[in-house]
Amino acid sequence: MKNVIRGIMLLLFLAVIFIPRETVGTALYWALFIAMFPMVYLYWRVLYYVSPKMAEQQAGKPIAFSLSAARVPEDAREDLVRGRLCVIDHSLYLYARDDRAESKCKEVWSLSAEKLQTISFAKLLPFRYGFVATSSEGTQYKITCNGIKKKKKEFFEALGWPYTGA
Repeated sequence: MKNVIRGIMLLLFLAVIFIPRETVGTALYWALFIAMFPMVYLYWRVLYYVSPKMAEQQAGKPIAFSLSAARVPEDAREDLVRGRLCVIDHSLYLYARDDRAESKCKEVWSLSAEKLQTISFAKLLPFRYGFVATSSEGTQYKITCNGIKKKKKEFFEALGWPYTGA
């Protein structure tokens, strides 16, 4: 599926770039150009999206809270690890897309409730808001998730922590 979407995106791009607008007509030209946007969305969805159902199937336990998120790697040259952040039994888990797995996702990171010491919210990357989870060993894990700003209360309740409203 990924290769089909890549091929269609490539064909659309080549058509828009190399075929003159006068040859195909202005309406068709702009239709091809606009058609690239849904293809980019489909590509993102096929490559990175993990649904709550997929994560719950992989975890084997009910999810108290979930949100699309990405983990910022320690090495700045690496790409974000995109997937679904889940709170299960007061612990944090990040599930990423894996088409080879039966549930179509796999656990790529976790932080148990016993090791989770503090959480602070901040803008971690340009245009990416999230939080920094600090473990009892002092290791900081940066998780970006734009929707967490509006769902802080639910997030803290799922972790079993008191919400102070700050």
